[in-house]
Amino acid sequence: LDRHILLLRETTALRAPRAILLTFDGNANGAPCVYPFVFQGKMYKSCTTDGRIDRKRWCATTNTAVIGGTSDGDACHFPFVFRGKEYHSCTSDGFVGSKLWCATTDNFDRDKKFGYCPNRGG
Repeated sequence: LDRHILLLRETTALRAPRAILLTFDGNANGAPCVYPFVFQGKMYKSCTTDGRIDRKRWCATTNTAVIGGTSDGDACHFPFVFRGKEYHSCTSDGFVGSKLWCATTDNFDRDKKFGYCPNRGG
């Protein structure tokens, strides 16, 4: 899971100022936050301190929403179990072709919930 600490920067548009949240520290190299994002099964529409002992705010900078499958628009759930094996990233195992997919619950074998990964495998 990528976690990123945020810096709030003000920018001025032609009509009104607006705030853009850009990351600093962490490993996102100043990338903007992506909303909504899912962390430990909960959806966030803004920065959070959840999961951090130091209470610093962070956000996701990548989109994990799946396309198609049985869970279109839901987020990948990592790790997940498929055929008794634990996966920590998208996989092409078990599907014809090379399309990468992930489960959207912790156990595909039980729930049969999945979707196709939007990029090269998350």
